[in-house]
Amino acid sequence: MKKTKLISKYEHRLRLKNYSERTIQAYLNGLHIFIHYLNTNKVEEVTVEVLESFFNHCKTDLEYGYSMMKQVLASVRFLYVEVLNQHINFNFNIKMKKPSRIPVVLSAEEVQRFLNSFSNLKHKAIFTLLYSAGLRVGELLGLKIRDIDSDRMQIRIHQGKGKKDRYSVLSEKVLALLREYAKEFCPKDYLFEGQVISIHPTNYMVLCLEDVCNTPMNFIRSIAPACCQAFPCTLSARAFSAWFISSNPRFVSRSKLPRSRLTNSPLNRSLC
Repeated sequence: MKKTKLISKYEHRLRLKNYSERTIQAYLNGLHIFIHYLNTNKVEEVTVEVLESFFNHCKTDLEYGYSMMKQVLASVRFLYVEVLNQHINFNFNIKMKKPSRIPVVLSAEEVQRFLNSFSNLKHKAIFTLLYSAGLRVGELLGLKIRDIDSDRMQIRIHQGKGKKDRYSVLSEKVLALLREYAKEFCPKDYLFEGQVISIHPTNYMVLCLEDVCNTPMNFIRSIAPACCQAFPCTLSARAFSAWFISSNPRFVSRSKLPRSRLTNSPLNRSLC
């Protein structure tokens, strides 16, 4: 089977099984790594020895860690089990020892200083809600005004990780901040609306962080590693640290939305 046809069939099978877009890209990445390693060998004719050599190459030569090795294993297993329907005498369920790491945790004072460093009210509301409710970036950007339940003090998340709905907590302080944000920005449908629809969520979060560029650099260096754990799935450690520590950020400033002092927006009514 030709390479392009194989990749197309592989991707079609992933979408047919209703995998998320991020999972599809991760599996395709693993497939490309495998095909590149095989070079001239045909995928259908791969032996157990070739597979063992490939995974050993990933671990020793490419120096893949625990998560990346699991991803590559799952990608190759999906190729033979789900796409080619080919039985191969290889155990893809390799039990690898998971490394144990102690997370770097911000103190309450450091978190407060970080959240208070935003001069833009919208950016402050975004990161405060991310931290207090434990939301992922995709979950936050998918929130609509009706998802804020001020009566039961809950936030409804639609189709989060694993395509599952769930509820998260809504604190009194965050509710007050959202009401203040609603009076100034007056969102219509989504809780946080923007002018650039095509911008990637992670890039948008990085652009939001431009607002704290006047924060003392010693403080930024001290919290950079921990912020990636304090705000899970918001930014990668590399993106966060590189942007903050660099004195010349490459990102283009995002123009602010038109502001309004109207108090009768849909969000105000839903948060009352």
